[in-house]
Parts: sequence; C-alpha cells; structure tokens
Amino acid sequence: MLGKLVRAGILKSSASKTGGMSLGRQPQKITFLDIFEAIEGETPFLHSHNLRETVQTDDIDEFVKQADKALSIFREAENSYKSSLSKYTIADLLY
Repeated sequence: MLGKLVRAGILKSSASKTGGMSLGRQPQKITFLDIFEAIEGETPFLHSHNLRETVQTDDIDEFVKQADKALSIFREAENSYKSSLSKYTIADLLY
C-alpha cells in the first residue's frame, strides 16, 4: 500500500540511515480521493458484464431499461462517494 502512495506522489520515500516516509505534497493538497484512487485505482466500482444478453424474458426492452436504470443508480452513488472524498484533505485531520 505504501508503494502505491509513493507512486502517486502522496508519500516520499527516502532510503538512507535517517530515511523513512514523509508527505510528498502539502497536506492541504492531498485529498481523501487522491488516497483512495492511489490505493484502489480509478476504475469504476461496478463492472457491467452484459448479463442482460443472456436473460430470457418476454419483454427484453423493459428488462434492458430497468438494467440501465440500476447501473445509473450505482454510477450516481459512486460519483457522490468520490465527490465527498474530494472535499476533504489530510490537513482537515491535522488542524
């Protein structure tokens, strides 16, 4: 996990006698979203596997409409989650 944070520039690593880890940017410039995406990646939470193509139903159009609606709800929730994380920085924990 630390390696991911170093690669994202959130942490700096120093391999010396007095080395260790330190912040790679000012605390007010590191959002919780930065940390989340460094660790978890930026791919969407929900991955559509197009299972609707295998469903047997009399009304495929209605099924597709409802499936798209469900995906839209999940996308909206993910956007809200990430929006909330982007509002807070490490500095909010320090001061």
